[in-house]
Amino acid sequence: MQAAVFLSKPGLRVELSERHLHGIFGPEPALGHEPGLMPAITLLLQRPPQDERQRVTKEMSAALPDLLDAVGIARSRRHY
Repeated sequence: MQAAVFLSKPGLRVELSERHLHGIFGPEPALGHEPGLMPAITLLLQRPPQDERQRVTKEMSAALPDLLDAVGIARSRRHY
C-alpha cells in the first residue's frame, strides 16, 4: 500500500508544480480531451507492487473495512 490522493472532480484546475504532484492522481481524461498534469488513477491501480510487502493480500483486504472504521474513515454520505 502507499499513500495517494485522488482528485475526482473533472476539470479541476490544479496549480501545483509537477514536482508537487507526487502521489496525486486525477480521473481519466474525457474522450477528445488532452490529459492534464495529474496522471490518471488507473496508472496507480494497474501498477504491480514494487515490493511484495506492499501487496494487498486476501487477509488484508478482509481487514480493511474494520481498519478504515477504526481510524474514522467512512463512506461519503453526500450522494444520498
